[in-house]
Amino acid sequence: MAARRPCSEERAMADGTELAQAHAAAAAGAWSGAYDAFALASTSVRLDGADLLAWSSAAILSGRDDEGCDLLANAFDRFVDDRDAARAGQCLLRAGLNLSNRGRDAALAGWMARGARLAADPELGHVVRGYLGVPRGRRAGEEGDAAGALTQFRLAQEVGEQVDDADLVALARMSLGYVRLMTGQVTEGLDELDDVMVGVTGGRVSPVVAGVIYCVVVRMCREALDVRRAREWTFALDAWCERQPQLVPFRGTCRVHRSQVLLETDAWDQALLEADLAVAALSTPPQGDLGVAWYQKGEVHRVRGELDRAQDAFRQALEAGGDPEPGLALTWFASGRAADAFGLLRGAMERVGPPRPLLLAAVVEVGVAVDDLPTARRAVAMLAGQASDPASGSCLQAIAATADGTVRFADGDVRGAERSLLRALDLWLGLTVPYEVARVRVRLAAVHRARGDDAAAELGLEAARSTFRRLGASADLVALEGPAIVAPAGGLSPREAEVLRLAATGRTNRAIATELHLSEKTVARHLSNLFAKLDVPSRAAATAWAYEHGVL
Repeated sequence: MAARRPCSEERAMADGTELAQAHAAAAAGAWSGAYDAFALASTSVRLDGADLLAWSSAAILSGRDDEGCDLLANAFDRFVDDRDAARAGQCLLRAGLNLSNRGRDAALAGWMARGARLAADPELGHVVRGYLGVPRGRRAGEEGDAAGALTQFRLAQEVGEQVDDADLVALARMSLGYVRLMTGQVTEGLDELDDVMVGVTGGRVSPVVAGVIYCVVVRMCREALDVRRAREWTFALDAWCERQPQLVPFRGTCRVHRSQVLLETDAWDQALLEADLAVAALSTPPQGDLGVAWYQKGEVHRVRGELDRAQDAFRQALEAGGDPEPGLALTWFASGRAADAFGLLRGAMERVGPPRPLLLAAVVEVGVAVDDLPTARRAVAMLAGQASDPASGSCLQAIAATADGTVRFADGDVRGAERSLLRALDLWLGLTVPYEVARVRVRLAAVHRARGDDAAAELGLEAARSTFRRLGASADLVALEGPAIVAPAGGLSPREAEVLRLAATGRTNRAIATELHLSEKTVARHLSNLFAKLDVPSRAAATAWAYEHGVL
């Protein structure tokens, strides 16, 4: 049996050369220093494939992406000459990750063609096909072929285990977890991700791949609305970045996730600072997560009531290739453009694929305000369906319960609204999201007023007021003083109360319809419903009731 060939690090340490310093700097996470040391060593020593691979990592992790990919190409050629399929596959994999994340489609296609040629090699082909399984599976998933994606990712995992490559195994298993999430196997998918992350946090994965996995897993937890997991892995990503002060990539995305966590607490000023830093980090050059960073910045401005700044940020998100909904629509709604906001949301609902829960929640909120209860009810039904899976998680269940209570109250089902909103309150409290807790308290206060329990209503409103003041939610504080928050007696919905107030001032149905942006037919229906609820025969009797019960 041939003696084991010393790896680059062992050879460099033994020689005591500049190469040893380069590898030592890389091992310490000093990426810029490692890059410079490898460059210096290359002037006096012929670097082998493993040296070039390590140099490429230092280049990529210090922000020199193009140079890193050039070094990967040189390392790939050396490994092919050495008939080292696993190391050649590592080059393919890392180049593919880097280029796809930067949107370099032409260069990525060139690497995939190079990999396909090597995959046809009778001796090396099987191992190379395993490494190609990650990008090929990703492509299959994007095309809606879940079965094909699973096949590719399982091949990648199998080959990774055969050649003892922790990077390939981790990426394959992370991808399998993603497919399971997308196909409704939420518990299995999240469990897979947790298992992968244990290996990543334990240092068993290379830094280039670890950063990718951290960012992707946190994003998947966010998409699955698993707030607790997203927070835990965000803190882990944050600590990982801080241990490497010369790290350039991943910091922008890390700041986005950190801002999301801070926005869920009461540190909104810090959340805005992190969003600003994320935009700056991802703008030069523009990176794939720039749209996400702009969206997060818009969300912070929106909840703070800084609506002009929020609108600008959401438009920047759109220009950067992101989806501005539902944030932009909710900003328009808060600005008084309810009909325009609802138009945006309806358009977003009609896109291909199931609507996202946060989009559906916005449809409910704005739909009730513009009196399109059929659309709001349909959104509630969709949310209920998504939340019916026991594995759906507390956040999705809280969103669904909030939406259900909102529509029930608009329909005049006061007791049903109270049940749903109390459940929502309990869930949001458990998730420790104070802003959502306060918003549900406002809705519950309207329910309590409708039941005649003014003391409970005022207690809830004062708690919400205190939270909004502490957070700096100025728009919510202003809205809290509006008439829609104070529900009248008689079981009237907020919209019916508005119609009654205007009718009691002598306005015609046409004038009411114009003022509230409704049709005359809808106004007539509201009047008929409120006559029945109040048990009065006419407009004059309803007006007298309104004066008697303090609705005006």
